[in-house]
Amino acid sequence: CCGAFSLVERDVRCVLHPALAEEALQVLVRAGVPEAFRVREELVNYKKVSLHLHHQGSALERTLAQMTTFFRTSDWDDRSGFYTHTPERAELSAALSQCRGRCEACYDSRLLGKTLCGLHRHPDGSVPAALQDLPRSLRCEG
Repeated sequence: CCGAFSLVERDVRCVLHPALAEEALQVLVRAGVPEAFRVREELVNYKKVSLHLHHQGSALERTLAQMTTFFRTSDWDDRSGFYTHTPERAELSAALSQCRGRCEACYDSRLLGKTLCGLHRHPDGSVPAALQDLPRSLRCEG
């Protein structure tokens, strides 16, 4: 598995004397390094789920947009003196708007997860602009 603590453990055991390797591994465990690898793995999984949701939402958005084209219905409103959407058309339009918003949120979620996965492992590394500019860097900010 790429990016697993077991690979670090294997490498430490290969290059250091057994007693020194055990001591080094204990330092890494006390520092929380194995947990950091598990958290990163979960973040990668989260990123994959976010991408899947974004793709599914985009497909649904296309379908809803096509439906609004075919079900373009309005009724004459005598009180206002102009055409208004039928309740069905209004419901379809609301569903499309909600779907678009949720797609944007899924995209932001994935992008944020991807940015976090790509952070430098050394604390002196630079912070990506996408994190520095939060929340302005999000598509659905506001």
